[in-house]
Amino acid sequence: MMACRHANGYDWWLLKQGFDTNIVYTFLVTKDTVELSHVQSFAEPHFGVADIFGQACFSTNGSKYAFATGGVNLGAQLYIADFDRCTGLLSNPKTINVPIDSTNYPFFDNQGKRDSTILGVCFSPNDNFLYINKYFNTYQYEYNNPDSVQAWYLVHRYDTLAEYSLFGQLQKGIDGRIYMGKHSGYQPFNNVINKPNIKGAGCDFCQFCLDFSAFNGASTSPPNMPDFNLGPLQPCWPLENSQLAVGSKQLEVYPNPASTIFYIKNAERKKKELYSVLGELLFSTKADEINMTFLAKGMYYLRVENEVVKVVVE
Repeated sequence: MMACRHANGYDWWLLKQGFDTNIVYTFLVTKDTVELSHVQSFAEPHFGVADIFGQACFSTNGSKYAFATGGVNLGAQLYIADFDRCTGLLSNPKTINVPIDSTNYPFFDNQGKRDSTILGVCFSPNDNFLYINKYFNTYQYEYNNPDSVQAWYLVHRYDTLAEYSLFGQLQKGIDGRIYMGKHSGYQPFNNVINKPNIKGAGCDFCQFCLDFSAFNGASTSPPNMPDFNLGPLQPCWPLENSQLAVGSKQLEVYPNPASTIFYIKNAERKKKELYSVLGELLFSTKADEINMTFLAKGMYYLRVENEVVKVVVE
C-alpha cells in the first residue's frame, strides 16, 4: 500500500491492491477517521495469489500512481494510472510488460526461472522516468516515450562476483537521489542512483555508495515512505463543479449565517458532511442540528448526498 497527501494539504489518501483481485481500494485518512472511500475495478492487472511481491508509489507531484509486480501469474508488469488528489480516484489506467532478463545464474536461466519478480518501483524527481528493481536487474522506463524499445534502459545487472545481494525496494530521497534496497544478502552497502532525472547512463548508478558498515550488519531496504512535503492544491474541492453551480433545490439550512446552530430541513436520517473551503472534511453526522460554536468564523460547505449548500459562521 502507499499514501499520498490529499489536495487540501491536511488529509491523506491510502491506496491498496486487493488480494487475488483486479480491485484497488482507496481509503481517506483524516485526523480522527479512516474511511473506505472508493473501490475501483480495472480490466488488468489481476493481483494473483502468487504475485505478492512489488511496490507502489506516487509521482513527485502526486498526479500519477504506479504499482509494479511480478511472479508466477503475471510475469513482470507495471501498472500506471492518473490520480486525482482532490477526489482520490484513479483514471486512464494502462499496464506495461516489463522486460524479463537473465538472472546471471545459468542454472536458473536454463530452467526457465528467469528474472521476472519485481521488488521496487519509484518515480524520478522530475516525473519523467520510473525506476524498476527486479531481483537481478534495474531498469529506467520513460513512460511517455511512444517507442517501447527506446523507453527502456537497463541501468544495472546483478554482478554475481561482487554483490551477493538481490535488489529490493526503491525510495526517492529528499536530496533528489534514488536509494536502492536489498531483498536479501549480506553486503553492508546499498546502491544509489545519483542523477535519476537524466536518461540512460547519465542517471549515474553508483554501486555500494551508501555505507552501512558502521552498523556491523547487512543493510536492507529503505522505508516505503510517502512524501510529507507535498503541499496543497489551490483551489481544491471534492465535489463536482456542476454541484457547486446548481447548488441545492430542496435542502434548507437556517439560520444562515449563524453563530451557534444550523438547522437542516428535508434531510432526515441522511448523512451530512461539513467541508472547509479547502475541501477538508471537518466532520460528518446524521443529526439535523449542527453546533457551529467550535468553528472559526468564515464560509463552509454542507453536503447531503448530491445537495450542496454554502453556510457562513458569524
